[in-house]
Amino acid sequence: MPGESVWVGLRRPTYLGSSAPWRGVAYLAGGVLLGIAVLIGGLAAALAVVLIGLPLLALLIFTGIPIAALERRRTLTVTSPPGGPTVLSVEIPCRAQHRNRAQP
Repeated sequence: MPGESVWVGLRRPTYLGSSAPWRGVAYLAGGVLLGIAVLIGGLAAALAVVLIGLPLLALLIFTGIPIAALERRRTLTVTSPPGGPTVLSVEIPCRAQHRNRAQP
């Protein structure tokens, strides 16, 4: 009956055969399933940051090393003489040569 209270409905012997308790069980089961889905989704989002996001960030950082080497080679094509890029070698004088040169 639509107007009767829960306690009156619970006293009836046909209560478990009615739809009221089973709707309550379905509501609770739906809440559990929704809670599990939210928990798994939140856990997946957190793991995505740790398992995917951080390695992807590291990959992007370490990708810069070979790209920097490539850019240095590309810069040589612009800054080198028309004959082509050359490897620049810098001579560093040792201290003995530097001392000898400094004295008159």
